[in-house]
Amino acid sequence: SGIDLILGSDLLYKANIETLQALSSTIQAIDVAKKATILLSVRWRKPEEERKFFREMEDKGYDFRLVVPRKEGDEGGLSRCSTLGWREFGNPACNDSNKFFTESYVHVDKVKKALKDVSEGDMDDMGDEEHDAFERMFIQIYVGQWRLK
Repeated sequence: SGIDLILGSDLLYKANIETLQALSSTIQAIDVAKKATILLSVRWRKPEEERKFFREMEDKGYDFRLVVPRKEGDEGGLSRCSTLGWREFGNPACNDSNKFFTESYVHVDKVKKALKDVSEGDMDDMGDEEHDAFERMFIQIYVGQWRLK
């Protein structure tokens, strides 16, 4: 017996290291049988900080991989989100991440801008559809499981 599925969304938002450690310890405690599938929706805001959760989970024996959305039909515009994994997304030392932020564009008050150039003020100036498109660029879903030995 035990838990089969752990579902989480927006759990890394403004989390400090103590909160991230408590979250990873809680998941580990809930997954006593080490058989749960963990689905985690992440809206990246401060990748260097949020990445600490995934490192913490790795240290506890869990692996997380990105669920890459299908491109067919582009339901909800999800195909525009990044295919970079948690190690790469927003990592300035990663060429693919730098390319994503330089070559991916959104509109700010109908003006096309690279993601790397979008400021907090620009987000305030976005219309609803523009803001939704911008947000989708930073949302990813990960699946995690206990690493089989």
